[in-house]
Amino acid sequence: MHQLTEEALEICKNFAEIRRAIALALGCSEGSINRYIRENNDILTKYSALEILAHSTGISVYELVVPIPGTLKFIGSLLPSSGQNNKSKTKNNLRKV
Repeated sequence: MHQLTEEALEICKNFAEIRRAIALALGCSEGSINRYIRENNDILTKYSALEILAHSTGISVYELVVPIPGTLKFIGSLLPSSGQNNKSKTKNNLRKV
C-alpha cells in the first residue's frame, strides 16, 4: 500500500481545481477529498487521482507516492528470468518496508 508524499499533499491542499478534479474522478465530494488529504488516505493513490496529479503538475506518478511503513513492497521486476520459476521470483521480490 502507498500514500501520497508531503509534496503531493501540499499540492492537493493548495489547488482547489485539482481537488475538484480528483473528487469528480473518484466519484465523491470535495469534502471527502479534504478529509482524505488530512488523513493521507490511500484512496488518493488510486490511478485516476494519481493521473490527475501527475498531469496537472508534471511530476511522475512514482514521485507522488511512498510506501506505507510496514506494508509489502515490490522490488524489481516480477517477470521471470532465465533459470528461475515464477513462484520463487515473486517471493524474493517482496519485503517489509
